[in-house]
Amino acid sequence: MIRSSWTSWQVRGLGILLTVALFAGCNGQSPMNGLLPKKQEPAGPMWEEPQFSAMRTALQKAVGGKKRTLSFSLTADSASIQVQDPAKPENVDGYEYKDGEVKGPIPVRLMGPGKLEDSLFDIDQVAIDRIPELTKAALQKLPLEGGKVLEVHVGMHEDIKAPDFGSGQMMKVERRIEMRVGLEGARRFGSVFADEKGNIVRASTA
Repeated sequence: MIRSSWTSWQVRGLGILLTVALFAGCNGQSPMNGLLPKKQEPAGPMWEEPQFSAMRTALQKAVGGKKRTLSFSLTADSASIQVQDPAKPENVDGYEYKDGEVKGPIPVRLMGPGKLEDSLFDIDQVAIDRIPELTKAALQKLPLEGGKVLEVHVGMHEDIKAPDFGSGQMMKVERRIEMRVGLEGARRFGSVFADEKGNIVRASTA
């Protein structure tokens, strides 16, 4: 499968490395910096309102009618989405939202074996609007000491079932859309997983 290097999502099974060409920032300081107005800090993390709705509106406008999605991710101060170009189905473009602005399209370089189509999903099939509620539920589901949300990731997940030679059943790969909330506590990390409707299905710690 194809995963985006924009997130810390852990690849399981038949992983395919995907690298993204990010915009390069300028390290130099301009004499005008002190004269420019400072950007307003967000009221809270990206998965909380009102910044969550503002982010969704901005990304939807930038992406337009592109629905086939490789991944959608949130950190506390940014969001990113990678979508297939319907005019050139072999291409994936990335869009990044931060400080109230969208950068993109950013060309995404795909590397390794596998089919892109196996890692794509229709973003309209996912209850993105439930993410604010899901992050709160995740903290209750996995009450880590000093726990906080680190990131949210939506993408395709694959389960690989080993072959059963006794019955003649060969190895089987099952794919599904999965929403993941990454958590950090004082003593351990955790992940809470939900289906495309935002219903929690499992949790784990590391």
